[in-house]
Amino acid sequence: MEAMFSCGRVAFAIITILCCFTSPAIACPLPERKLPGTDSIAARGEESVVISVDLSGYNLKGNISSSLFQLSGLEHLDLSHNLFKGKFSPPHNRKLKSLTFLDLSFAGYVNESSPGLVREFYVSLESLSNLVSLEYLSLARVNISVNKEGGEVVGSLSNLQQLSMSDCGLGGPIPNSLLKLTSLLHLDLSDNYLSAHIPAWFENVTGRLLSLDLSWNYNLGGDISFIGQRKSSLSLTSIDLSGTAIKGRIPSAIWNMSCLRILVCQVPELKVRFHLL
Repeated sequence: MEAMFSCGRVAFAIITILCCFTSPAIACPLPERKLPGTDSIAARGEESVVISVDLSGYNLKGNISSSLFQLSGLEHLDLSHNLFKGKFSPPHNRKLKSLTFLDLSFAGYVNESSPGLVREFYVSLESLSNLVSLEYLSLARVNISVNKEGGEVVGSLSNLQQLSMSDCGLGGPIPNSLLKLTSLLHLDLSDNYLSAHIPAWFENVTGRLLSLDLSWNYNLGGDISFIGQRKSSLSLTSIDLSGTAIKGRIPSAIWNMSCLRILVCQVPELKVRFHLL
């Protein structure tokens, strides 16, 4: 049974969490959110084991220290929409083995005074491989380009159901480690530097998905014959291929996808053959 902290424990927990940041923790909080309070931290049991921390949108600054990673009962961690610097790198001791939800989208400080809008917060993908219980992972607009392992590490997170790696510097071909994500339902790889052709094996990934976003990968080519080839892919509800180099015709099988609600294909070389019902 979940329970919120008593007032004293809430204050203690919040102070503990905020001490994880080496710079002044709160600066110019966003207008839609107040300072962290009882709605930011949830606990379970008589010992009030912290299971949820939601600090999204508080405009938090500074580095994230290892203190945060000592919350071994943590299941839900949302640090999105802040101004962090440095590296997010959970230790290899699997302290966060219960974590199922991690949102780091828009969590980093962007130095707009530097050429190219330098992002000063990045995530160690290798360290995320220890978060084996993750079901939701969002790294949208987080710098992972410094990781030589690219997108390969995410393949070890076999419980993932939703993965967003939008605008985080992914380059090269679509990583084949996605094949290992057999529970994946929602995939967003938009706004990256993916190149080469969409591989044939990608059909095995899309066959399990409910939504797919590959938009604004300008050098991602090939065709989309992989869509609708598997019976399981009939469950797709949303596909976005805008701003890619995909060519050819939309496969006729796509018209049999009764669950499809959104299909965005702003691609000059992609042709549609309409079927009269």
